[in-house]
Amino acid sequence: MSIVPMSLLDNVRLSNGSEYLKNYYSDLLRTNRSKALELINDQDIHFSTAYLLRPLLKQRSALDELNPLYQKAFEISEALSGKLSGQASLKAESQMRSAGECIVPALRWIVSTAEPEEGMDGKYEQLIDRCAAVLVRSLANTAMLPELASLIFARNRRGALIHELVWAFFEARSPESLVLLIQRLSSPHSADVKLAKDLLCFIPGISGNTLHSGSSLARFAFYWLQENRPFLYFTGESLHLCNKPMHYDVCKSARYLCRPVSVDSGKPLMRLNDDEEKLLAAFEKLPYNSQCYLADFSWQLYRRNVYQWRTWLVLPINEQAALAARWMGGFA
Repeated sequence: MSIVPMSLLDNVRLSNGSEYLKNYYSDLLRTNRSKALELINDQDIHFSTAYLLRPLLKQRSALDELNPLYQKAFEISEALSGKLSGQASLKAESQMRSAGECIVPALRWIVSTAEPEEGMDGKYEQLIDRCAAVLVRSLANTAMLPELASLIFARNRRGALIHELVWAFFEARSPESLVLLIQRLSSPHSADVKLAKDLLCFIPGISGNTLHSGSSLARFAFYWLQENRPFLYFTGESLHLCNKPMHYDVCKSARYLCRPVSVDSGKPLMRLNDDEEKLLAAFEKLPYNSQCYLADFSWQLYRRNVYQWRTWLVLPINEQAALAARWMGGFA
């Protein structure tokens, strides 16, 4: 991940702590208001720093002197802070969807510069969680998923709650974003590796694997994702429901028919014809292990020789299975 630049006020906070920052800025607002406003409007300032200074800005009637992006960010923080009922939350999200072009950059600034969170009040992490959820669920913005992934792993290293951020990350329903988790399998931080394994537990052989190095696990996971991407769908499971949710699954019948599926429903993107419907009905009567075996063989044969695959697919399913058992060694 690229290094996020910092402002002078960020450096003051990180070097001397939150209380020192607030005292320093309070004095500056009183003695040199124009300089104080110049510093708070720095294009590189982090939201975490600005959030700490907001009460001082409000006290000195300086909020209106912030640039439009930062003003919008503080409006968002007001709307999404504190206790929100389900109805109030939906209303706030609806207002943001119609809030104009500035809303996405403001939300992205909040989420991408949210770290570190030490010294913040208890409402701060909740605010970041809600901003991430609005970006992904309400505004369908997936461009900030790398920042969201970084935030998840940074919080996890500190032992902070990650349930809401993980939920927002997977609500993007973007299998391509799984690469961001796979990369953490080779992290030098053991907490990153463990979390990545837990979040990727739907990939066979990943969760609980202690026999292989992180780099070899990552290579295996990359390969698995390439193999199964056309047939992955979002299950809707989350950390709110269980300790190790299976966020994605592979549609075995689609892999057997070599038909890509919708990530939302797991249904084929194109309507099946009558012959495919009959094949599907026969396939779904097979035991689970037989389905896995036949689906794997079908997909491999399809990519190797589509003409052989078409010839094979029109056979009765018991003959398909017999030929698959005979030929499978050739794909090893």
